[in-house]
Amino acid sequence: MVSAESDINHDYHSKHGIGSVMLPNLAIVAVLLIIISNVVLIVFNQWRWIAIAWAFQVFAIFWLTTLSWSVSQSAVKLVGGWIAIAIVSAARPENILERDSEAVAAGFGFRFLCVGMTWLLAFSISPSIQNIVPARIEIIWGGILLIAGGMLQLGLSRNIVRIILGLLTFLGGFEALYASVESSVLVSGLLAIINIGLAWFVIYFLATPGEGT
Repeated sequence: MVSAESDINHDYHSKHGIGSVMLPNLAIVAVLLIIISNVVLIVFNQWRWIAIAWAFQVFAIFWLTTLSWSVSQSAVKLVGGWIAIAIVSAARPENILERDSEAVAAGFGFRFLCVGMTWLLAFSISPSIQNIVPARIEIIWGGILLIAGGMLQLGLSRNIVRIILGLLTFLGGFEALYASVESSVLVSGLLAIINIGLAWFVIYFLATPGEGT
């Protein structure tokens, strides 16, 4: 396990240069950002906090992607994700989130418990996944946390805003894991377009009376 981590780190430094050493050495911070953002996205219902958590989540995905791709390739995900946040924010999603405020508040403990179970899942199966996907353990942690968090959001969703957030979170986990096994500018751009397209769905549904819930 230690030898594999060393080989991955050596390949990264050889590809990206000594100036990029700080990113992999502090990769655990990206995992912590994903953990915190997952909690906020699932437990909180105020759009201000959700948007901030989403922005940090996008940055964390970008950070994990830089462990496999160059910064310029990874920046596509960062820009695409933040554009998606701006699009959803323009639709004033706080109006529809307010309808579920009582339900979210009543289920606070249950939601937090579910988030804790995703942590347990991610950290317990990550060593087995690393035997299949030759990537840094931080990428495996982050990818599984995002995929599990996205599925949890979809399972607890009652409106289009949270459904789209769940899909984007799930997709972000796939992006982080995919980047560790394949480097494709075309796929990177396609995933960014999908992110932006899903964000436009929020505007479409919120602009259609009765379709937001």
